[in-house]
Amino acid sequence: MLSVLLLGGWLAGTLFMWAVATQNFRLVDRLWSSPPPEAAERIKPLAGGDARLLMRYQASEVNRLFFARWGWTQLAIAAVFTVLVFGLPPDRLLRATALLMLAIAAGLQFAVVPETVRLGRLLDFAARAAPPPEAAPFWRLHHAYTALDLVKLLLGIFAAARLVRG
Repeated sequence: MLSVLLLGGWLAGTLFMWAVATQNFRLVDRLWSSPPPEAAERIKPLAGGDARLLMRYQASEVNRLFFARWGWTQLAIAAVFTVLVFGLPPDRLLRATALLMLAIAAGLQFAVVPETVRLGRLLDFAARAAPPPEAAPFWRLHHAYTALDLVKLLLGIFAAARLVRG
């Protein structure tokens, strides 16, 4: 059944994005704590923590790119999945779940991701002596994204179970 395959890809993509987002920053910390000799030699001329700051900036930009692209991808998946669900024998709960997942994906892509990207770029090189004013709204959006994405994932698992049960 195409709808189950599509939903499985969507759920797998969601889990993959969670792994990518966290591992990009952990990799910076691992590389910073014990860089290969060639890298250590090249970053030595950079003052203080500038090398780490630049590496974290690069990780942030990769995450921003991935989340923006994933947002458009999951919107396409959500739209096709919803059309497929409406083509199945009537199941009001499954249809409502598909529509809610689509709404969450749209809300993330059109509201949460752009503002998180904007605020994140303002924070990339901000002084850290005192928390910059953009930090609090950035973290609120970050937590909102995480919570909504988790809800979407759980709804997807529910939809998958409903589809498999027939």
